[in-house]
Amino acid sequence: MDVQRMQQEFQIRQFANQDVLLAVSTGVDSMVLLDLLISSVTDIQRIAVVHVNHGLRPESEKEACFINAYCKEHQLDFFQANWTPTSSNIEANARQFRYDFFKKIMNEQGYKVLLTAHHRDDQLETMLMKAIRDGQLTALKGIVASQPFANGQLVRPLLPYDKQTLYDYAKRRELTYFEDETNQDSLYFRNRMRQQVVPLLKKEHPQVTEHFQQIAKQVEDNEALLEEVLWEQEKGMFKKTTTGWSLDLSLFQKRSPLVKKYLLEKAAQIVRSTGTVALSQKQINQTLTLLDEHKSQWLLNIAHGWVIRRAYQTLVLEKKPEQQERQAVTLMEGTQLYLSDHQWIGLFQSPVDESLLPPKVQTWSTMSVAFSDELALPLSVRKRQDGDRIALTPELTKRLSRWLIDQKIPQTQREDAWFVLDSTKKGLVFFPFLHSYLSIAKETDKIRYVLLYKCQK
Repeated sequence: MDVQRMQQEFQIRQFANQDVLLAVSTGVDSMVLLDLLISSVTDIQRIAVVHVNHGLRPESEKEACFINAYCKEHQLDFFQANWTPTSSNIEANARQFRYDFFKKIMNEQGYKVLLTAHHRDDQLETMLMKAIRDGQLTALKGIVASQPFANGQLVRPLLPYDKQTLYDYAKRRELTYFEDETNQDSLYFRNRMRQQVVPLLKKEHPQVTEHFQQIAKQVEDNEALLEEVLWEQEKGMFKKTTTGWSLDLSLFQKRSPLVKKYLLEKAAQIVRSTGTVALSQKQINQTLTLLDEHKSQWLLNIAHGWVIRRAYQTLVLEKKPEQQERQAVTLMEGTQLYLSDHQWIGLFQSPVDESLLPPKVQTWSTMSVAFSDELALPLSVRKRQDGDRIALTPELTKRLSRWLIDQKIPQTQREDAWFVLDSTKKGLVFFPFLHSYLSIAKETDKIRYVLLYKCQK
């Protein structure tokens, strides 16, 4: 492809009347893009260059000085940041730093378009790497030509061109550029793909980069179609919560197996894009298998404290709160204490003056249980244990575990509950659910003690 044709094609790019920020590393790709931009497009409002000096090579400072001087010569605004290399995850951390800096400049300076110089060879490398690493069909979507970013769009106008075309353009235009010698380091996965795998594929078929670009576009179009005709119709069953995400199983379980699989994979993709947790295909399949077993409650550990939990007709993805083991606490008359950051308990003589309670708890939900002067003190408050029973009538006692199952109480609420016993080890109250017949149900002159439980919901 000759220079004039590339410039003509570039003229029809949709940058008219835009403020454009161009990411330049000084490699051949970004220098070609910069030359195309300033030589071919005449109706851009503002052009600026953003550069990150990664400090990984002795040449980094020379390259930063070069692009700074270039921008001064061409009267382009120039923004630079210096990165301090980390001891591990260098590629990922450097990329995160770059894009955070690009976003910062766009937001502060009002640029609406960020251009990067990804090309067709990058596309091939990325698709292969993602397919090998993730095993997902969406990996074949590769690098998209345009996507929302910061306060505008991230656009990759060189995706239609392969690397050799860019070298040819640079040679004919006599452009100055720098080769990053770390690109030859086989320590990095991308470099190994670039040096060992991609050349073999090109040798087998010279149009391999073009074909992979076509595949990427087809996958992108198919995904957009599925999103339009299926996800947009069904996404209402998924909800964002304060602790994660939830799924209404009463709706989800009515869908066909293929639809359910798609919906879970799409939801996992969205969750992953937030940077919170990534679900593997194996975990998605495990979730579908567990749902097919029709158990009312179960828990699947994901990673980093995140779990998928079924509670009857709701499926929840959340980070499991750290369980703080607490010994049984003792309550005497006048004792009041916090059981957790959202639960409080106190034992008082009747009547209770709630204005004397901690201000923080006065607006919390309240459950009060009254007792006569026959209450055997002190009381103990602890978490439920295997075999715990409570007397519902003089003739009927029931295991707490059985009662919870009968009432279909979700596991998280079970773990949040507290069991109160008297000094003879008789169960009195299972907060916040039920109390024994030993309490006094109605206001009478027999009431001496009031056990007060408060919870912030």
